Amino acid sequence: MRGTLYLMRAFLTWLVILGFFVPASGQDSPEQRLRLPIWTFHQKHTTTVGLNIGLGTVRETSRHVKTIGVHAEAIGVGLFLLLAPREATARDSVEWGQRLVDSLSERIYGVSLSPLGAVCDCAVHGLSLNGGGGYQRQVNGLSAAFAINQVDLMSGVQAACHVNIAFRASGLQASMIHNQRWCSMVFM
Repeated sequence: MRGTLYLMRAFLTWLVILGFFVPASGQDSPEQRLRLPIWTFHQKHTTTVGLNIGLGTVRETSRHVKTIGVHAEAIGVGLFLLLAPREATARDSVEWGQRLVDSLSERIYGVSLSPLGAVCDCAVHGLSLNGGGGYQRQVNGLSAAFAINQVDLMSGVQAACHVNIAFRASGLQASMIHNQRWCSMVFM
């Protein structure tokens, strides 16, 4: 009995010592870099606490950018949503499932501002204000646009002067002309 305890203790000690020399990593992605108080959201793998500014965003590959504060775009392409042949939101559950496979490009905790409108593959947790039109993959809070407001997954209030479009929503949609949904939702 005493011999087995000695062997177990020696084996565990050997495992602990060996564990210090074995390289291990939890993820393959590079580490997030923390930027204070002003930075750009065009640089990949950054977390900005404060003001995150840039020229504009489009739906692209994941940049893994996180903004805690204000995300401001100087020039947005949301105005061109009025000229698009179809909505940017998902139309059926198959298309929705394909979008869920892709990781989000940006996560915004706070305020997203764009004078012409933002078209981004992002999640906004807070307030999204777009001058012309706007598309975000997810909004939890208030999303407002002057012309057209498109969100795949909306929870909160979605407001536009002309058209609101959401694939899946819970909350309130308010517009002067048209509210549209593709999936069953709480609709007021």
